[in-house]
Amino acid sequence: IFTTYWNINWGNPGTDRVHVSTDNGITFDDMSTGLSELPVNVIVYQNGSDDVLYVGCDDGVYYWHQPTLCWIKMAGNFPSCIITDLSIDYCRGKLIAGTKGRGVWECDLVQFPSQNANPNNKKIASNSLKIPLS
Repeated sequence: IFTTYWNINWGNPGTDRVHVSTDNGITFDDMSTGLSELPVNVIVYQNGSDDVLYVGCDDGVYYWHQPTLCWIKMAGNFPSCIITDLSIDYCRGKLIAGTKGRGVWECDLVQFPSQNANPNNKKIASNSLKIPLS
């Protein structure tokens, strides 16, 4: 389970943007390293990959770099503006981004040298956070 948050954590900027749960929502791990302090609006998972994720933020598109457990901005491929929607066109191998006021953009999906980016089955993130469900 992946969650994103559009609000800004003023007490601890740069954290609490994206969380992952590997235990069906009992605990969540923060995986916001590398993201700006701006809101995250959308997340997509690349099916058939080793946890390749993309997020659309208020300052552009980022992808999850599993080997370094860090988000990397796709600065050369998308404008630095509010991303409102992301979609993957698997037939053409493209990531498509809808923006606020800048139209629709696309680029090739991120390719990693190894198909098995996490050979030791390491956790996707750390720093467990218990969120009560009420």
